[in-house]
Amino acid sequence: MQRSSLFGTAFVLVVAALLAGAALGRQDLEGTGPGTYCEGKRSSLGCVPFVQACLCGQASVSSPEPFNVLASDLIPNSYGVLMYGFAKSDAPFHGGRICVKSPRILWPPRLAEDIGFGACTGVVNVDFNRHIQSGADPFLTLNQTVYAQYRFRDPRDPAGYGDSLTDALAFTVGP
Repeated sequence: MQRSSLFGTAFVLVVAALLAGAALGRQDLEGTGPGTYCEGKRSSLGCVPFVQACLCGQASVSSPEPFNVLASDLIPNSYGVLMYGFAKSDAPFHGGRICVKSPRILWPPRLAEDIGFGACTGVVNVDFNRHIQSGADPFLTLNQTVYAQYRFRDPRDPAGYGDSLTDALAFTVGP
């Protein structure tokens, strides 16, 4: 049976561009764009997974462009969830840091696509604009600040909790 890609060729090209440095890095969270904060938890493969926003749009209640929230340096073929909320945190959790304050909204588990560039080659991409515009969360409105972090399965977690965490991304929903 042939394995089908979860994301397709366009996604792999976006990931390649991100890995080449075309992604948003740590920014001043008081600025206009998304920025990262908090620290990711080192995985059993020795990598620290991270989250970033793709330069292909902004969080928006109306834009047809995607706003991709991408997690990289994950354990390939591991399952994880995107958690988001409306306040940030920086508290100890499972040997790492939980960066989103409760209550947290959890997306359904997703499989980390293996893009095959080394040991920590798993990536997951979520188009957050689709979620905003779906109306599924009535709190995702214009000018709402959102804090997001991925949590993934890591069966060989040295801390013994069986998971790994990315850093976190803060962004504000625009028009």
